[in-house]
Amino acid sequence: FQQISGPLGDAIRTKLANGEAYIKDPSTRLAPALLKPTSGDSVLDLCAAPGGKAFDLAKLMSGKGRIIAVDLPGSRIDRLKENLAKLDSNDLSTEIIECDVLELARDQLDGPFDAVMLDAPCSNTGVIQRRTDVKWRLRAGDIDSCAKLQLQLLHSASRFVKRGGRLVYSTCSIETVENRAVVDSFLASKSGQAFELADSVSSYPWESGHDGAGAFLLIRKL
Repeated sequence: FQQISGPLGDAIRTKLANGEAYIKDPSTRLAPALLKPTSGDSVLDLCAAPGGKAFDLAKLMSGKGRIIAVDLPGSRIDRLKENLAKLDSNDLSTEIIECDVLELARDQLDGPFDAVMLDAPCSNTGVIQRRTDVKWRLRAGDIDSCAKLQLQLLHSASRFVKRGGRLVYSTCSIETVENRAVVDSFLASKSGQAFELADSVSSYPWESGHDGAGAFLLIRKL
């Protein structure tokens, strides 16, 4: 780490406090860039805490439109509230719903949405270089369990995408079973037949030096 002091340090602290900057790994920008919301869009951000992707989404929207962020109640939701409060303005409305995505009902939301982001919970194998606890925490079967939950979440997220709308599924895992395999299973399902895979992007630590991640853009065609 490097400590930045003086005028530059003061400027950075001011931007962080005002919501003009957010410190995170470059790989976390892949999913919002793939979703590519535009000015005036209505966006649903699922599994949204602590709010880093909402920050990128708001910037891509030029600070105009609507973002509804959903995550489980808990300590992370407090950080989400703090970060989204910095984004709220006359042109951009933000709302937080404390709820399990699997239990989220359509009548809780004013949808469907132009764009839906699902940054699913995962095994975290893409962030081992800075979270060494992952290699000791993972147990046999954990990755398969994650993939099962991720598929359920993807099915739930798909309900909120309007026709012609965009859905991005992403993880910070480097495991195929949590990334492309989940997407393929969804597309092969009845509800998945309404979507098509339009694009995808991956990050691998041994190639970029950044965290590992996978992101997949699905378009609702029906």
